[in-house]
Amino acid sequence: MRPHVTVVLACLVAAAAGCSSLPDWDVDGDGVVRLAILGDSNSFAMNRDCWAPKLARTLATLEPGRWQVREYARLGASITWARSNPRNPRKFSGETQVTQALETFPRMDVAILAFGTNDFLHQGRSPAEIVDGYRTAIERLRGAGARVLLAYTPPCYAGAHQAVPACDRVQIEALNDLLDAESPDVPKIDFWSWVTPADLMPDQVHFTAQGHDKRRDAALAVLRPGAVAPWWSLSRAWGEAKRRLGFETS
Repeated sequence: MRPHVTVVLACLVAAAAGCSSLPDWDVDGDGVVRLAILGDSNSFAMNRDCWAPKLARTLATLEPGRWQVREYARLGASITWARSNPRNPRKFSGETQVTQALETFPRMDVAILAFGTNDFLHQGRSPAEIVDGYRTAIERLRGAGARVLLAYTPPCYAGAHQAVPACDRVQIEALNDLLDAESPDVPKIDFWSWVTPADLMPDQVHFTAQGHDKRRDAALAVLRPGAVAPWWSLSRAWGEAKRRLGFETS
């Protein structure tokens, strides 16, 4: 069981009491939490059904005036970058998104990094190479005083437009395990354990509106424990346990 599952279960007690010990994401203590969201098409806020704008609206309702959320995600983005790969121009890379966030979001308190899918599907990267990309981004963001959250890369399935060999869920899970091993001090958002084909569009890579609702809730479970109903946390923990026991949905 991954460490985050233990944390989620522990928070159920706090959730019943409104989670009185909320994490303090306000790094500079000015009363405003400036949150940057970096990632790929599954975090691209041009679509109002995406989890990023849904998260922003929910945080604004929960704590009016406390959160400023900016989204830097781009279609086709990856945390790694290959000069020879035209499908991942540098302007869409995680490196570029980090630079943009640091240059345009003064006093940023926290950043969410949600990559991995394109690193596998379009770049052919290994889990170790992707973790190296994350490590560089974390160092840059922390060097500027921001806290960092990593999102587990979601699984993909064999869909109408997705070749099975390119969708290696074993490699994706290996990446998520390596993120835990290499960055144990970085909080994780669970975009992995609960995902089924029903949460994805026909290409079995991009999320449906319902899937984005769940991604928003996964982020809330880390940013604002107690804001998500306890049944949500239990269902995710149960999904993780089933996968660990070999009962993964195919």
